[in-house]
Amino acid sequence: MDHSDEGHGVFSDKLRNLTKLGCALVMETDERIPACVVDCPAAGATRAEVMEVLNMAVLTGEIRADKYAGIVRDAMNTFEGHGLRGG
Repeated sequence: MDHSDEGHGVFSDKLRNLTKLGCALVMETDERIPACVVDCPAAGATRAEVMEVLNMAVLTGEIRADKYAGIVRDAMNTFEGHGLRGG
C-alpha cells in the first residue's frame, strides 16, 4: 500500500482510524488492536464510537466479544490514563 498520500484521502482521520480498528478486530490481529484503539481517540473519536466499532465487529465478524472487549477496554483505559483525550 502506498502511504505517500496518507491524510489526503476522502475519509477523515477519525473515520480512517475507526475503519482500521474494525478491520483489525474482524481479522483478529491481536497485536495491532491496541494501537488501532489508541489511534481512534487521538484522531477525535469518542469512547462510544470506538465501542460501536467493537459491537459491529462482534456482530459481523463473529469474534469473541469477551476477549476483544477486554483488549479494547484496556487500550482505551491506557489512552485515557495517560491524560490524552480524543473527541
